Amino acid sequence: MATFPARRSIPGQRDDIAHALDSLDIQRPSAPQPEDPESDEEELDFEAPQPSSSRPVWTAPTPSKKQLATSSKICAAENKAYGTDALGVRIESRAGRGRGLFASKSFKPGDTVYSVQTRPPAAVLSTSNLTSHCSACFLSARDAATLRQKEEEPLKRCSACRVIHYCSVACSRADWTLHKPECTTFQLLRKRHKERYPDTKVGSLEFLPHELSRALGRLLWAKKRAMDAGVACPAWDEYCLLQSQLESQNGLISKTQDESYRLAFYLGLAIPNVLEAGEGTALSLLMKHFGIDGNPDLELMKMWSRYQTNAFTLDSPDLTALGVVIAPALAMANHSCEPNAVVVFPRGQGMGQMVAIRPIQPNEEILVCYIDVASPFSQRQSELSSRYGFTCDCSLCQREQDASWVDPRWCLLHPGCKLSGKGRMIDSIKWDTVPSDLRPGMASGVSQSKSSASSAIRCSACGETYEVRERLLMTALSRAKSFLRSDEDGWLLIHNADTAPIIQSTTTVASQLLTLCPPSSYPLIPLHRLLTRLLTSDPPSSLPLLAVPLHHLTLAIEGARAIYASHHPTLAVLLAQRARLLGLQFPPTEEEMENGRKPEMVRQEMQRMAAAMAAYREAVTACTGCFGRDGGILGLGLRAEMDGLEREIGAMRLGMEDARTTKRVE
Repeated sequence: MATFPARRSIPGQRDDIAHALDSLDIQRPSAPQPEDPESDEEELDFEAPQPSSSRPVWTAPTPSKKQLATSSKICAAENKAYGTDALGVRIESRAGRGRGLFASKSFKPGDTVYSVQTRPPAAVLSTSNLTSHCSACFLSARDAATLRQKEEEPLKRCSACRVIHYCSVACSRADWTLHKPECTTFQLLRKRHKERYPDTKVGSLEFLPHELSRALGRLLWAKKRAMDAGVACPAWDEYCLLQSQLESQNGLISKTQDESYRLAFYLGLAIPNVLEAGEGTALSLLMKHFGIDGNPDLELMKMWSRYQTNAFTLDSPDLTALGVVIAPALAMANHSCEPNAVVVFPRGQGMGQMVAIRPIQPNEEILVCYIDVASPFSQRQSELSSRYGFTCDCSLCQREQDASWVDPRWCLLHPGCKLSGKGRMIDSIKWDTVPSDLRPGMASGVSQSKSSASSAIRCSACGETYEVRERLLMTALSRAKSFLRSDEDGWLLIHNADTAPIIQSTTTVASQLLTLCPPSSYPLIPLHRLLTRLLTSDPPSSLPLLAVPLHHLTLAIEGARAIYASHHPTLAVLLAQRARLLGLQFPPTEEEMENGRKPEMVRQEMQRMAAAMAAYREAVTACTGCFGRDGGILGLGLRAEMDGLEREIGAMRLGMEDARTTKRVE
């Protein structure tokens, strides 16, 4: 859809600093706060670094000649700013499509279409990831060690704000100019929060604002620093070229206004005399401080809306959501539920890459998916409409209107069908309207309703009609939705001390759904991934314990193959997980330590290692098809593990040869 730049989903918003809006009596600390006595984290000193159909379908209005001329000028400015022409892509405005990203040459799956060359200033980690990832390169300690081919070292914390962590002194120095004003603001927020809530736990970060506010703060502080130095700020200039979509989000204006005022409070906290002024004066002073002209209220709302509309999820190299980032050039690509490219962060740094996952021909539009492509039609439409303000009419969504087509994302099994047939989901059941009011862990299984109500479903393969119990299906879907939402909200983390009841309940629900739906039907893929994660939170210590998570992961891969393009990064990550599970090494049992391994056991272990090597090769190939030709950090890590596995297999072969030689001598 033409005028809606591309991005992945943005983490849910919080109101962590809403309580701070009613009081403005602030004392600014002149030095870092004293360290909490309970804390023993290693820290960094920051004084040394110096600054450096029935449904409505969106249709673009026919533009006038003047609008076309203006749009062409904007596209020319964007192409120049982003340097797209030299990379084989260009930004164009086309009738009925608006501005978009188009190929100037052909791309094969795995080719990098566009790569951000410098680290964006408006990129931050979400609050939950601030202690586990570096705030400069956005890598975990493990990923940083893999990239630099060094021993893993613990992250170090800023001694002043006690919030931001870094993986190295180099990262801390590189981030200092962006973190310096943020650091002072964090200290003020912490002080204010402790005064208001004296019983706050040591180390709590609940005083921090939402990540979008923190990201915009970094961008504006970068603009202010450039303005004071009398130089341009390319990041700000590129950001201003993006569309805010504020005019098309009438229902969200009030929320946008609330969030923009929270942003103003955050930005004005460390600026003398701003928050002490009256409301209107304070906003004018704030905008003047950052060199922004125009109506202060409107400009602030546009600023927030522009980021909210164009931000990407900042992902780890293995697609774990870490925070938010704005990369204007990448945001030029429009949406399709059947994309030909994806945006990934294969080497951290917040420097995203747009990689082709299907063949792209010259003059073809480059399209990415803003949301999870595995979601069913109603869920995708609901999310796109509420978050981005448009209705998708891509080829996949148009296919939904064909009554004979069965979407593998949302369908029902035909039990006993010799052709492995499937039928369309019951019309009255939509994932976005399925209730989720059943708490996980409260019951061990799905309620077996006595209701005889059922729906007639026609098999797409054999043409027969079969019955599905609607109440049973709804109960299973509702329970699954409860588990997934609780996991997203962090509720399941409370049960980490004893995950057995959660695993048992989730397994029961997944098994029930598998009797009704194929592995590709939502929400079975995320449900099996959740089970795999819960079952491997502590690595399996024996082969029998490995079989269960491997079973769930295999089902997730089976479902993903039916949904995703063969070069999609989600599939690559699942294949990498499988390879690592198969390649696990188990300690010898007491009997093996006393008597040694029997030849038959050694042969079985070697067969498993050979299967693991094949899985590793497939995973590495998949990584090179979606994370760039080197496979990114995930590919580098897999190759290193393959080398270790080859050495292990070689040692086992030598041991078997020595045993045979000894036996012949005897």
